[in-house]
Amino acid sequence: MTRRAWVILTKELVDNLRDRKAWSRSLVMLLIGPLMLMAMIRLVSRLSAKEATQVLELPVAGAERAPGLMEYLGQRNLKVVPAPKDPEAAVRNFECDVVLVILPSYGDDFRAGRPAPVRLVYDDSRTGSLPAVARVREALAGYSGMVGSLRLLVRGVSARVLNALAVENDNLATAASRAQFVFAMVPMFLLMSLFIGGLYVAIDVMAGERERGSLEPLLANPVTPAEVVLGKLGATTAFAAVVGVLVAVGFTLVLNFTPLDVPGLRIGLSPGGLAALIGIVAPVMVMASALQMLVASLSRTFKEAQSTAQLLTVLPMLPGMLRLFNQNKPPPWAPFAPIYGQNLLIEQVLKGEPVALATVAMVSGATLLVAGVLVTVTIWRYDAQRALFRT
Repeated sequence: MTRRAWVILTKELVDNLRDRKAWSRSLVMLLIGPLMLMAMIRLVSRLSAKEATQVLELPVAGAERAPGLMEYLGQRNLKVVPAPKDPEAAVRNFECDVVLVILPSYGDDFRAGRPAPVRLVYDDSRTGSLPAVARVREALAGYSGMVGSLRLLVRGVSARVLNALAVENDNLATAASRAQFVFAMVPMFLLMSLFIGGLYVAIDVMAGERERGSLEPLLANPVTPAEVVLGKLGATTAFAAVVGVLVAVGFTLVLNFTPLDVPGLRIGLSPGGLAALIGIVAPVMVMASALQMLVASLSRTFKEAQSTAQLLTVLPMLPGMLRLFNQNKPPPWAPFAPIYGQNLLIEQVLKGEPVALATVAMVSGATLLVAGVLVTVTIWRYDAQRALFRT
């Protein structure tokens, strides 16, 4: 970068630091992301702890027909309460998560050694009720297995004949990897902060300068379009970098110091992990700034650039949503996909998994290549005649 480009960079930094609205809006991300993460961690950890320990009220219709089952449910922290007259309507109207109905033929079938019919009424489209449904189904399966084993023992048959396989579970999930919601939120908000951090600066140094009429005096000086664009890119990237680093630090503090109510669950990030996060997202700072500057250069006014460039903040959300609903093996092209590749690398760092330097190099190289193309197009558009005399 030449001395004249440094002068432009310094000038843009000073001008935008004076504009409190520009950088104060960017710094809002410092509070939104970490605070939302802290609230989510506390909420999920409390729900997870309650699912295993709290007594769950289970509305049961016809409880008098199955006294043995009711006693067993009570031992599993399921408190039997009278069911509403219309179980379907109660579930549909969000009055109950699940209702157990003991059918009239239960007693006769149970005494005859036949499968005794019961009915579970629930709505699996309501994700909030799924933990309660799972607990009830697990309890019913346990009671069914226990009674079936006792019936075989009465007949002199070992219950082992029911088990054709002896399955040994080898669960490779770690305490950190179970907190999948964290691995979806942190990359998404961290990458979004890079787009938001330099957004208003990119708009101001491109569309704002053209609208104020200060572009012509700038280009009247002995400075090339490349020096102008690189100087403005440096200022925009600096704002994005400051916000991104502060957001990363905020996430680290939240992950390390938010208390959890789930035994054995630990989520944290070491100083080395924080440095790895910053290194992984550094190329995105440049690419995001270059993309926003190019979009702003295509706009005639500040408001037009603002409305268009704000749409770019959706880009970091797409990989996060994709990873949240699709935890399969990443496709082969992932290391060459900007933003998506960084999303995967951030997940690995949060899970404490080793990160291959070759993969980091490929993702960073692809991101910087895209940034280079965007900067080249912006320089081409920023030629004095094209910038001042648009056709």
